[in-house]
Amino acid sequence: MMSEMFVFNKTFKYGVPKSLIGVWVGAGAGFQMAYNIGSDEGLDDLMYWWLSVGRSEFPGVRDVTDQKIIEELHLAPMTKFLDASHKIELTGLLQLVLRHRYDLQALWDVSTQEGISDCWDWWLSYGHKEYFGQSNWLRKAEAISLLHCTAENKLPDDSSFTSLLYKLFVHLTVYMPTAINNKQICYRTNIPLVQRKITINLENPSTFLTLIYMNRIDLREFADISTLEGRTQIEQWWISNGRAEYFGRVESDLILEHDEVAREESAGNISNASNVFATKHGVSPPNFFNNVALIGYPKGEFGLGEDIRLLRSSLTTAGIVPEVIQAPWQISARQAIDEPSIDAHSATFDGDVMIYVMPAFDTLTLLNKVGPSAFSARRKIGFWQWELERFPPPARMAMELVDEIWCHSEHSARAFRGATDKPVIRVPLPVMVPELPTVSRSDFGLEDDSFVVFTSFDGASSISRKNPLGAILAFQSAFPRETHRKARLIVKAMNVHDDSLWRECMRKAAQDPRIIIRNTVMGRLEYYELLQCCDVVLSLHRAEGFGRLMAEAMALGIPVVASAYSGNMDFMNDKNSWLVSGETLPVLFGDYPFYQDQIWFEPDVGSAAEALRDCASNAQKRGQFVIAAKQTMDRYSTQNCGSEYLKLLKSRASK
Repeated sequence: MMSEMFVFNKTFKYGVPKSLIGVWVGAGAGFQMAYNIGSDEGLDDLMYWWLSVGRSEFPGVRDVTDQKIIEELHLAPMTKFLDASHKIELTGLLQLVLRHRYDLQALWDVSTQEGISDCWDWWLSYGHKEYFGQSNWLRKAEAISLLHCTAENKLPDDSSFTSLLYKLFVHLTVYMPTAINNKQICYRTNIPLVQRKITINLENPSTFLTLIYMNRIDLREFADISTLEGRTQIEQWWISNGRAEYFGRVESDLILEHDEVAREESAGNISNASNVFATKHGVSPPNFFNNVALIGYPKGEFGLGEDIRLLRSSLTTAGIVPEVIQAPWQISARQAIDEPSIDAHSATFDGDVMIYVMPAFDTLTLLNKVGPSAFSARRKIGFWQWELERFPPPARMAMELVDEIWCHSEHSARAFRGATDKPVIRVPLPVMVPELPTVSRSDFGLEDDSFVVFTSFDGASSISRKNPLGAILAFQSAFPRETHRKARLIVKAMNVHDDSLWRECMRKAAQDPRIIIRNTVMGRLEYYELLQCCDVVLSLHRAEGFGRLMAEAMALGIPVVASAYSGNMDFMNDKNSWLVSGETLPVLFGDYPFYQDQIWFEPDVGSAAEALRDCASNAQKRGQFVIAAKQTMDRYSTQNCGSEYLKLLKSRASK
């Protein structure tokens, strides 16, 4: 699966490994903009980034990605020119390096045979170590290509070509698994899965010995192999001194197979991550559900952190106590929640059920960081959200890593079902708010007689999607400054970095003192106390996978005005909330990752302003909506969600 070639670079004529595209998908919007895989130049830059940086950062897919790159860009062309052309050429791998190394370009003129030979000399002496470290399997594979040539072909008259062959030979002899048996030099390897022999024959010296002879002035002075006597002398030299000089004093195969076997197993695991149990035990994997583990961001102070914490709580109410695993990479959100968990490096990932409580992109990152062992559970569930109407094609490889997807709205489910034939199940996302003490508005600098509107967003979730500027415009339209001096809008933000949309929000707030910006990470209790002090929650989102802000407000008994679109429509209707009309528009470049061919909602500011005014003026309607909303949110309690999860785990386990 993950190891097959996925995108072809037409300009430079090579395939980019699918595993590397997976790294690109999981690396985030900034990385994707820096390496535009829609262009051949961007793909080429991505490939070189992998060689120079990426392979060190993503050890989980390092072996399989390296192997695909080396096989297609290096070994295949190397074998071709050794076997067929008898002309020194640069492999695609060396060309890739040269395109991005101006220092090397200044050293050699690779339009000449001499320059190409010098480049190969650099690669054999230093270059391979610079990019792949002490990679025995690479040197071994290069040696096999050389041995195949010397075993099967006659040497050409081109001295520059035979000189290069000899350079290759000298550099690679230590990596050639050899066995010495009288007059035979044998080598055995797993790539290809054959055994070949190079035979010394007095009537017809092998290409191998001829190559050594042609490039050793001392041997040429010692004997003339055009004569039987000279060939006899070379044979005696080989048996008594030559083989030890080139291969060391070994009488059996050099032990270099372990590295190769490990690489093949790694590649196999990538392709068969869903069948690890069956592969190990030779039977179909049984279905269990008691030994459950969750992986995500249990200490994170953001929505995804709340998801895994509440999933754990819900399962616990159903009698399942899951192991919780911390994802092994840094995130932008603060991680200060005291939630018991273990490090990913300590986890075995081989239980009955593994639930990946993270975006599909992050699930790919888990593969990239940890490797296929993170997907060795008997049943793998993606506990995923997605906000847009189409799940992006480049990210669909994440679906190969799981057996089924649990998502939290019909909006997300439609997107997932359009991208996979695997089971996609809509499940409720737990919503739990704490019991709160009575808090004075003055604690937050608010007047008791103010009408307070609250909106909130996490900058890590896309400011364009959350649309706080729309909320500001709707507030100002509903409550003009000249006539509604007591109205207040609280814009609660966190994880906001330099962003033009956010700067525009800040400018609006600077012009209107009624708009209060709170750009900070608040403690959980303090956040809910602030929320409780507000009269209405406003969300003019362009898309939501679920809509936790709205759901928690409804559970607290706070009226909600929100876009009539996407995930929140699973629990919002015109009997429990004010719904804002609008239209769908294309997602633009810079708005969101994988914006191509996507649409989302553009809420109408006038509709939102009218809803805010109605909420402020109609106390009876507010009360009716609050009652209906609380009844709706009862379905999302941890007890009800736990019961739903247990049924799913049992029903699937019985099949």
